[in-house]
Amino acid sequence: MSNETIVWTDAMREVLIKSVQRQECIWNFSNVDYRNAAKKRQIFWEIAQEMSEMFGIMLKDIKTEMSDDDDDNDNADDVLIAIITLLNNFESTHTSRQWQHLRDQYRRAKRRMEVSNVQIKPWRFMQMLKFTDATDIAEANDPMTRIMVM
Repeated sequence: MSNETIVWTDAMREVLIKSVQRQECIWNFSNVDYRNAAKKRQIFWEIAQEMSEMFGIMLKDIKTEMSDDDDDNDNADDVLIAIITLLNNFESTHTSRQWQHLRDQYRRAKRRMEVSNVQIKPWRFMQMLKFTDATDIAEANDPMTRIMVM
């Protein structure tokens, strides 16, 4: 596993959310493969590869545009090369940790909105993560549900 830190942009988070949404076994507790760690690791690895290609290509295009605009951009080149290297080394642990963070943040934001007496500005990814409402964590922790899923 790489010790590199990935700086997540909103665009990267949106791609991650959409990718996870397509993979029900990651977020749907009632999915037969929800407890299949190997399958989930494989899916996160595939998502990481897609994101690495997607954002690596995007950054290479930006680097080309910067080269056309300015001859004195050695620092910018170094920064972009470092970012591209990070993205090319994107790992499944980066995507799975970020997913856990987004899911937890969504739950906290949802709870805050439910208990607040005043209107709170919704968290930026609130709408995108509503698909996770289809499953209930209390249901997933119910021993009878576990028996039925297994």
